Amino acid sequence: MKCAVLLAEGFEEIETVTSVNMLRRAQMSVDIVSIGGGMVKGARGITIQSDLLIDNANTSTYDCVVCPGGLPGSDNLMNDDRVIGFVRHLYDRRSVVAAICAAPRVLFRARLLKDKRATCSPGTEKLFDDTVTFTGESCTVDGNIVTADAAGSAMLFSLEIIALLAGRDKSEALRKAVRYQL
Repeated sequence: MKCAVLLAEGFEEIETVTSVNMLRRAQMSVDIVSIGGGMVKGARGITIQSDLLIDNANTSTYDCVVCPGGLPGSDNLMNDDRVIGFVRHLYDRRSVVAAICAAPRVLFRARLLKDKRATCSPGTEKLFDDTVTFTGESCTVDGNIVTADAAGSAMLFSLEIIALLAGRDKSEALRKAVRYQL
């Protein structure tokens, strides 16, 4: 399995690093894909080196895409047409599409949340229309879409992505290995 974690200036560090770490623990190949430069600065000033730029990423090679939240990171993702095309292409291929915190707005802009259940950071749901059923849950899975509400849910979010990609047994084994309590 191969996953892309999309990064833009102002990304949420916990959501990004937790997703990358847990997916790699699940023996998945993970590319950190930047929409800007090679070095990307997070919302709290932590800089991460990307693996490649979005213009060089071949969407047909990925089984999953993750959009971290953070501000202005999720705004930067949402306002980039390349990101919208990237997530839409993976969704159309029935790949896993995941977004956390304010980043479910990316999926909404890509028109992937119509008639879906989803969650997001508190207050962000006001930006959705009535075609989206806002759950208010920490993490919501609807088909091949995973959404979560905030940095505190990053571990659960990552485990749900792994469950879709590698099965519930793998996800549960990793949860126990890192001693994460549900």
